[in-house]
Amino acid sequence: SGTLGQFEGLDLNTSGTVAFFARIEGSGVSGDSGLFRDNGVTAQAELIARRGQAADGGGVFEAFVNTPSLNDLGDVAFVAALSDTAGGSTTRLAVYLDAIGADPVAIARGGDTAAAHFVERGVERPRRTASVATASFCSIRWPAW
Repeated sequence: SGTLGQFEGLDLNTSGTVAFFARIEGSGVSGDSGLFRDNGVTAQAELIARRGQAADGGGVFEAFVNTPSLNDLGDVAFVAALSDTAGGSTTRLAVYLDAIGADPVAIARGGDTAAAHFVERGVERPRRTASVATASFCSIRWPAW
């Protein structure tokens, strides 16, 4: 448990729902942080992911980077740094999607092979296949805590 403090990186949708990172503080809590969603109606912000929690696809959430992205349905996309991954440093970063009522699902992880696509006049055409490089996966801004 604990209390929320030191907020960072938030996104607000047109429905008034907000997604944000926060440090979790309190007696017996050390270096803990999480990603939260709040619609302004419920009495408490919903915890989406917490540092030390098992991550989809393996590893555990170590840190949350950049600003979460929130759509008008309340779904949250975010980038996380992971520890204890089977692939070592090449799988340390991942993009997740958390739909309301579901656990966060890994969308892409460093080291994954991904096909780039584009749509032209309603027809999806593959552009090229590339390996997702860890270095260019995202711009990392580590939390100040």
